[in-house]
Amino acid sequence: MKVVFLGTGASAGVPKLGCGCASCGSRPARGRRRRRSSLLVTSCSGVSVLIDTAPELREQVLRLGIVTVDALLLTHGHPDHILGFYDFHTWMKRMARRVPVIADSKTIGVITTVFGVGGLPAVDLIPLGALEEVSGSQVFDIGDVRAMPMSVPHGPKEASVAYMLEERGSGERLGYVTDCSVVPAEVMRQLEGVRLLVLGVVKKGPDECHLSLERVTDIVRQLRPKRTILTHMSHEITGSDVKGLGLRNVRAAEDGLRIKV
Repeated sequence: MKVVFLGTGASAGVPKLGCGCASCGSRPARGRRRRRSSLLVTSCSGVSVLIDTAPELREQVLRLGIVTVDALLLTHGHPDHILGFYDFHTWMKRMARRVPVIADSKTIGVITTVFGVGGLPAVDLIPLGALEEVSGSQVFDIGDVRAMPMSVPHGPKEASVAYMLEERGSGERLGYVTDCSVVPAEVMRQLEGVRLLVLGVVKKGPDECHLSLERVTDIVRQLRPKRTILTHMSHEITGSDVKGLGLRNVRAAEDGLRIKV
């Protein structure tokens, strides 16, 4: 499997509007300009799975020359993860075929509410049958990619969906866990043996709704994946902060980063 990080920033992106810190200055250093987070996973057979539709989706797709996808997986309904859905709809119409949009019931509710009102043609925007609800650890296949959704807490009152993707031919597995305050024991067990682990971390210190660098360290030491890449980062975190963890094979993602699982 191959992975492309379309965007790697937290909800405000980097630079953050109105901020003059070193990361957000007028000329941010390479790797510090972060669009909102989204990921593209492609199997060796060419099956492509998009995770989330960030507000910059149109720019991300055009910049990286992505032509088509076979499915869209949504983690949750917060604006930084879904506001590119209208552009996805336009893209889907251009592909002239049904592309399943897979999410939990709450996120489907948000999508149909946000993009099905205000004069928008709801049936045209969200083709009937394109939205597919998943729950629990319901395993499903997208071509030769097997997907397992895993519910994780996103703060004290909300949840998001983490995904484990496995290429059935090679057995290579990728874990994608973003917008998560703590990884439950059951999800940790499901993530055992992943080759690539992608974790979302917003701040260096504790955060009510997201992982901290300290928690990331504990997760990596317990799971021991071959490689860990951090995404969904705010302006507070730099590549130097990640290197400072002293963990082998752990790095910060950059927009446009391409890697093989």
